[in-house]
Amino acid sequence: MRTLTLAAAIALALSSPAASQSNDPYRQQQSPYGGSSSGGYGTQPDHSVSGYTRQNGTYVDPYRATNPNSTRSDNYSTQGNTNPYSGQAGTHNPY
Repeated sequence: MRTLTLAAAIALALSSPAASQSNDPYRQQQSPYGGSSSGGYGTQPDHSVSGYTRQNGTYVDPYRATNPNSTRSDNYSTQGNTNPYSGQAGTHNPY
């Protein structure tokens, strides 16, 4: 009986959401705007950008970016804005 209880406790612990969390910062995560941030230009205000290698050989890690639109003032990197995923304050002047 004790073995069965221990096995049940281990199974329960492994099935909990905390046990299945990944340390990958680019995993699908909850968007601060509601819904999940799975990428694409649906109703979400942002999208995933895959990692890539620049022409000079520098690798750029994957990141999240605001969806394209007609203004530069709502981008995460613009002064006065904060990236909700990294907590980093924007530094770029939009003009």
